[in-house]
Amino acid sequence: MTISGVTASAVSALTANATRVAAVADNVANVGTVGFKATAVRTTTLVTGQGAGGDFAAGGVRTVARPSVAVQGVLESTNSATDLAVAGDGLFPVEGPAGGRLFTRAGAFSPDGDGFLANTAGFRLLAFPTDGAGQPTGSALEPVNLDRVGGTAAPTTRLGLGANLPADAAVGDSVNVTARVRDSLGNALDVTLNFRKVGANRHTLTIGDPVAAGAVAGTAREGGAGGPPFAVDVVFNGDGSLRGFDTDQDGTVDGGTPPILHVDGLSTGGADLDIALDLGSAGGLDGLTQFSGGFTLGFIDSDGARFGTVSGVDISSDGSVTALFDNGERRAIYQIPLATFANPDGLQAKTGNVFAETAASGQALLGTPGSGANGTVQAGALEHSNVDLAGEFANLIQAGVAYGFAVAVLRTADEMVRTLLDIKA
Repeated sequence: MTISGVTASAVSALTANATRVAAVADNVANVGTVGFKATAVRTTTLVTGQGAGGDFAAGGVRTVARPSVAVQGVLESTNSATDLAVAGDGLFPVEGPAGGRLFTRAGAFSPDGDGFLANTAGFRLLAFPTDGAGQPTGSALEPVNLDRVGGTAAPTTRLGLGANLPADAAVGDSVNVTARVRDSLGNALDVTLNFRKVGANRHTLTIGDPVAAGAVAGTAREGGAGGPPFAVDVVFNGDGSLRGFDTDQDGTVDGGTPPILHVDGLSTGGADLDIALDLGSAGGLDGLTQFSGGFTLGFIDSDGARFGTVSGVDISSDGSVTALFDNGERRAIYQIPLATFANPDGLQAKTGNVFAETAASGQALLGTPGSGANGTVQAGALEHSNVDLAGEFANLIQAGVAYGFAVAVLRTADEMVRTLLDIKA
């Protein structure tokens, strides 16, 4: 190797160790950055000329810097439901201000001025929109926006009632129970259930037409559309428990559950209602009962909800985003996927703690969190940087020592050149 080759090798060593120091500086600077992945600088030999006859080949060293994306950072809980961390493999797909799909582990997301979930670097979280059952409505990712989730109302589909009907009441005596239900638009409707004693251990249940704002607002029917006015016999056992229902009032118990209450022709504009009546189980004391004494109302329990607006979100470990409404309703709105790579450490780091897909990383594979090799999503948590300060300190010492030796080599080469120049013919 010539003196110029020695100089070139020493210069490459200076460059390599300066790169190592720069990586240490960047890692230490980002030790508190959420989701930051430390950059590891690796070196490899560089041969610029092949020696012959046993001569030493001219060469040096070159560096390869790669983020340690595959190394998990410590997770810490927070008090924000939209702070997200990945436990295991995978990165969140995000979109930058200039567009384009990138990937990150920095999950400090919160609504921006337009309602989009964006992290502290301004990158918006991408997800698949879903229907109310949580099924994706398309194959295209879109930014998660909480302001564009419309309000919701829910119709009543179940009406539960618990009450004691007096066993010692005279035939012909009756009691009324008024229950509130809601149509598909969230409007309140009052329906009156009348129990009239028609014989020993037998009462006839009739349900009147629904009333809204003091006026009849529809027609109540037994069983379904086109059915007759609602009238069934409730039959009890000798021990006061519910025996069943005589739907055609022929004296024979037909089953343990009453027919559906169907409501149509609503003047409120709501869709027809089909309401399942839960009046207790056959042979049980969990609904209607018949014992001596006065009429006692135990409970009225119905579902359905008035119109409500979004009051928060719930994000599950499988990436499902559910909107929470102030009327108590819940609705699935997005499915957050995770992106995995054949070689995550081959991703290219970009400004903002995000990464870009490269030929070395392989293509992004989007999958449901918790399935296959995908990690899970932890809501209300953030991932700390994976910087090891002790390791960085050791790297800094090694790089400093190596840099000093490279400088010594340059000084020696300089002295050798000066010695040659001082030779006189």
